[in-house]
Amino acid sequence: MNYLYNNKTILRKIKKSNKILLFLDYDGTLTPIVSKPEAAVLSHRTKKILKILSNDCRFILVVITGRSVSDIKKLVGINRIIYIGNHGFEIKLPGKDILSPGDTKKLMKEVSADIKCRIKNVMGAYLEDKGLTLSLHWRNVDKADNTNLRKITRGIKEDYSSRLRFIKGKKVLNLVPLSGIDKGKIVNALLTQTVSTRNNVSIVYIGDDVTDEYAFRELKGKGITIRVGRNIKSSARYYLNNTGEVYKFLYFLKRMY
Repeated sequence: MNYLYNNKTILRKIKKSNKILLFLDYDGTLTPIVSKPEAAVLSHRTKKILKILSNDCRFILVVITGRSVSDIKKLVGINRIIYIGNHGFEIKLPGKDILSPGDTKKLMKEVSADIKCRIKNVMGAYLEDKGLTLSLHWRNVDKADNTNLRKITRGIKEDYSSRLRFIKGKKVLNLVPLSGIDKGKIVNALLTQTVSTRNNVSIVYIGDDVTDEYAFRELKGKGITIRVGRNIKSSARYYLNNTGEVYKFLYFLKRMY
């Protein structure tokens, strides 16, 4: 894993591209990780650059996240962006309706009610219900409750392993339907519909979490994969140290032309 700004060759390659397809995670990438999801607000300067890039025909911007599309679209607030939510279960193209499978909502509603009941006595535990997927957060749980929380999460996995897939993130457990959809598969599907690599297109993916590893692996040999935070176990080829350096990279893209 190499530090992006030590590799001038890659930066020159990006600069010479006719078009750039840019995938961006939200939490931990465009905004710092915070204690509560609703507190992750996009900075004015980052939003300004994203808006400039989205209005440039040489860029295709995709925000890809575990949040619901309605939530992330509200947070970013830019129309000329492709939004992929719920780890790939929802997609919103500019000017189009949200595409999502409808048969999973009933299951997730049942699971949501059950988990909320299980964690009601664990102070600081929080279930984020995104309709098609769920995220159990424990960033604010007291250490004294960790044993109880681990017992609860084991029970959840045992009871729903035949119907759900579990993806562990940074102090969060994501629960997604057993459909085979993940960030990697949805990225690959989008590539076939939006770009041709023969036209000097650079594909760039920036993310920070376990769920982004699916995309890093899928884009091996196809794109420039960048992890926020160095991790030698990551499948990303390059890394940036923090969200401030992500902004610096976006600023570099803005100044290219």
